[in-house]
Amino acid sequence: MNDEQKIMNCEDIQEVLFDYMTRELGDSRSALVREHVRRCPDCSRAAAQIQETLTLLEDEKDGDMPEQLSEKHRARIVRSILHPALDWIYRNHVTFSLIMAAIVIIMALCVLRMVTQIVKEIPKTTPPVIIGTPPAQTDTQGND
Repeated sequence: MNDEQKIMNCEDIQEVLFDYMTRELGDSRSALVREHVRRCPDCSRAAAQIQETLTLLEDEKDGDMPEQLSEKHRARIVRSILHPALDWIYRNHVTFSLIMAAIVIIMALCVLRMVTQIVKEIPKTTPPVIIGTPPAQTDTQGND
């Protein structure tokens, strides 16, 4: 195999870059990744970002990071753990509003359809409505 065949492409590098940066790759693959990162500016930037993140994590372990979160962040974390559905609604309130509006419209159309079916079933002839006192009824048995 020649050197050009040994050099990995950027997609392959991106998959193993974190393992390379944390020294979890074998010697031969590490050499290939190191050579690619040395020649490729995009992968070099990605490696620098990973190294920056790893440095921040190391600093956090050493205690250089603040120990307390702001109340806003603490409340958000608690809400996301205790009420994940409400947290989703809070973060996606526009989507949630559109979904709820669609549900309300569909329900209103269903109710309207049911009402029109009920109205169609009502008989068209109705008994006459008498306003006032009814006319005197005659006794059909002949009792006066």
